[in-house]
Amino acid sequence: MGVFVGHRPEEQEALERWDSVAYAVDLAPRVLISNGFPSAKLEAVVECIRHHQPSTEPKSLESTILRDADILEQLGAIGILRTVAKVGRDTRFVTFSDAVASLQKALDHLPPLLRLASARRLAEERIRILREFLQAAATEGSGRLH
Repeated sequence: MGVFVGHRPEEQEALERWDSVAYAVDLAPRVLISNGFPSAKLEAVVECIRHHQPSTEPKSLESTILRDADILEQLGAIGILRTVAKVGRDTRFVTFSDAVASLQKALDHLPPLLRLASARRLAEERIRILREFLQAAATEGSGRLH
């Protein structure tokens, strides 16, 4: 859903106030209803959106699954690609050093937040890939990435 309704303002001032979760919570029900989604299931979807970020506490099995999937997406090769692709296009990643710092933060903080045993197993290889990438970037870049 986030891919289809995700939007970030380009103006710096608006971006500083931006809340993508509130945006998705507001927009998702209309998008889902207009595409024939059962209205009786909307509240469960909205609940999952509200609690899918690693900084929130999931309230249901479904939101736990979505939250773990969101964490997994930030690890490994896909996490690296998504972060590096934003360098120069996203105010959070002006330089490659910003991207590396974000990836290191993900490696340091996200794996312990995984709730499901299956997600922890899936994360093992992703963590190894991310760790090796960060070590290689530190070695090759000698701490001077731009």
